[in-house]
Amino acid sequence: MSDAGFGEEIINSKKKSEIPVYWLDKDNFLFPYYNVSKNEATIFKVNVNKTQTKIGVIKDIPKSHFNSYFAKDGDGNIEYVCGKGKFYVDIKKLSITEVLFEHEGSGFDVEWKNQTYGHAIKYNKTDIGKYQCEMKNIRTCKYAIAVDNKLKIGEEVYPQGIAVWNNITKKWKSIDADEVAAIAGWIVE
Repeated sequence: MSDAGFGEEIINSKKKSEIPVYWLDKDNFLFPYYNVSKNEATIFKVNVNKTQTKIGVIKDIPKSHFNSYFAKDGDGNIEYVCGKGKFYVDIKKLSITEVLFEHEGSGFDVEWKNQTYGHAIKYNKTDIGKYQCEMKNIRTCKYAIAVDNKLKIGEEVYPQGIAVWNNITKKWKSIDADEVAAIAGWIVE
């Protein structure tokens, strides 16, 4: 790649912008090329033998407090996360689409952007509930999903324990807990 672009701009940060690279295999990687205004990223698939393929463009990216990065969701889809939001990067279809629902795996999808009602939650594309929760505290297995349940009144947030839904009863159950630091996973008895 002869021109690596300009990188993104990080707000009020003393750390340097880190340009993310996502290795697909030993010869190919994904790379975001930022324009000179630092508000548009073109995602490229780059081959170490000097070929590059344009996957797509994300426009109107605002400045952010964090470096952008690539990740995989619960179903193994490649994502690019930047100041504008989260986007699926489809290297086969050469396309980029905004993530509306994060695939958590096992048929569970959670609305990525927090709304006034919290996050909508789906199982096999069917709505099963809406909860105020943190995306980092969502866990799934083949038959259930657990979220840290919160009550939000204005700007105040009050912990309400853990909410668990399973595909056998198809109902939510609350587990009392004063404060939930994290949901680690499951123990099958």
